[in-house]
Amino acid sequence: MPFGSNGKSLARTLAGLLIQSGDAVLLALKVEVYGRLPSQDAHGQDVALPGRNPFSVVNSRHDNADKVMIGTLGWNALVTLAVILTNGKVVVGPHNPDFYPHRSSHVWVRKNGSEDSFNNLERQTRSKFHVQSTFETYAAACVEFNFYKTMPATLKTLWEYKINGVWSGVKAAAFVFYQLYTNHKLVKTEVERCVADAFAHNDRGCEILDAVNRMLAVMVDEEKVPVSKDVSKCLTEIAGRLQSEISDVNRGKVTKAVEKRIRMILEEPT
Repeated sequence: MPFGSNGKSLARTLAGLLIQSGDAVLLALKVEVYGRLPSQDAHGQDVALPGRNPFSVVNSRHDNADKVMIGTLGWNALVTLAVILTNGKVVVGPHNPDFYPHRSSHVWVRKNGSEDSFNNLERQTRSKFHVQSTFETYAAACVEFNFYKTMPATLKTLWEYKINGVWSGVKAAAFVFYQLYTNHKLVKTEVERCVADAFAHNDRGCEILDAVNRMLAVMVDEEKVPVSKDVSKCLTEIAGRLQSEISDVNRGKVTKAVEKRIRMILEEPT
């Protein structure tokens, strides 16, 4: 299937697939699909190269994470939420140290996966925020896990996990990306107010907050998407500094929510 005209269908088809690697079987609850061309994925890499089989599966080291990737000639798919059926291990986010696929791993795709039974999710944005294609929606999840508490935390959703409590550098940075995704713009006075609130709660010396301050120095009063290249560069730095925070949320709150949901499914009468 070509990526350009079928990206959303591809995501829905692959949500719920099984990857068999030896005795281990991985069930993908959420996948993100990326085209190979720079115009389709601003930060894409050919990390899952096609082989002789319809799908080629690899475990690729990228951005300090072991990522389970499915590759074809036209697109890559990244498994971002999964369960290893043979031992029940829940894997959330792109880092997967427990499942080791290889190029001869078998991929089982749901027969009715192309049906529009899953709601689309906005894919995670990692870099190059001045490129419009970064905001396209080519991700899907199994309907049982299609609410934010069982979704891998991303730059877009981190604000939902940080919305309560006192202000901090992390919360201010999460607010920045929340504004980008929901309003498609950044208002300088609003970001300044967040930074002031974080300082008021003694979050000084915070590297993330320092990065937000550097962004304020190059912002105009209102930055609309696509933002200026100087602001985009600052956003990329802030996103990188948020990686560990996102990983902590995925290993903690999200993993527990997924495990709870799986237990509920197993206990439901059939």
